[in-house]
Amino acid sequence: MGPGFTAEQAAEYDEVNDYLSRATAGFSWSPGESRVLNAAYHYTRANTTLDNEPINQFILSGQWPLARSLSSVARVNYDMRTHRLIAGLLGFQYDADCWALALGFEKYTNATSTTESSTGSRVLLQLQLKGLSKVDNGLLSEFRASVPGYTPVPSIDAPLSRFSDYQ
Repeated sequence: MGPGFTAEQAAEYDEVNDYLSRATAGFSWSPGESRVLNAAYHYTRANTTLDNEPINQFILSGQWPLARSLSSVARVNYDMRTHRLIAGLLGFQYDADCWALALGFEKYTNATSTTESSTGSRVLLQLQLKGLSKVDNGLLSEFRASVPGYTPVPSIDAPLSRFSDYQ
């Protein structure tokens, strides 16, 4: 649609019952590296044979730098049928030359049955000592899964040979 702008739509129509059973529309804008904003809408019609609950959700997500070494990651999943927040994620990444730190706060909802759901929250932390070690509890994979177009903190690549960075 334009530089850095993409759109994705899908629909599933039930010809037997003559209705729209599922639809998704999403837009993404990425003007540069580590800069992305996403908006999406998901609709699923209730289906008693498949025991599906109706879905009518709006999702906003993004990654944006706040300062030279600090960037933010966020996602909000709002259910318009029940008028409540289904899931939310707010994260920050700090990238120093020899180490990186990422911190995330997440609210989630688990459906325990068709009528009940449980909510919870968690804090995720990742410390990376570049070239040495990384302690991670799934934060970067959560960022990747929650924000389409997410770019992880750059890591230091190993030199091609012992003489490649020789001065």
